[in-house]
Amino acid sequence: MPLPRKLGYDALKVPWHKINYANIPFGTTIDETTGKEVGPTAWARKGIEEQAKGNSTLYVFPVDYFFYLLMKAGAVITPRGPVDWVAIEDGSSQLSGRNIVDIFLPGKDVVHAKKAA
Repeated sequence: MPLPRKLGYDALKVPWHKINYANIPFGTTIDETTGKEVGPTAWARKGIEEQAKGNSTLYVFPVDYFFYLLMKAGAVITPRGPVDWVAIEDGSSQLSGRNIVDIFLPGKDVVHAKKAA
């Protein structure tokens, strides 16, 4: 989309291109038509919707430094979603309040299935 954009332009409500650069807000914004908060999840959903159409998107977004270091070192990240944590003390369980990912940092001699394929 050429700049300047038209007044009222909303990238979440228009079709995206074959290749997209998403410099999204780091926090939430307010949708002027609905008055609802819109955060990074809305941008992720839009990118996934566009991916299903064959379109690609590059997101630029800050992450915690430990996560950056692990990714830079070659960590393999696998999504789990909510996890039912079980207490070792009494066996009670509680669903995690946030989605969980596995972060596997392979040693130098480990061949990971994704790399071997």
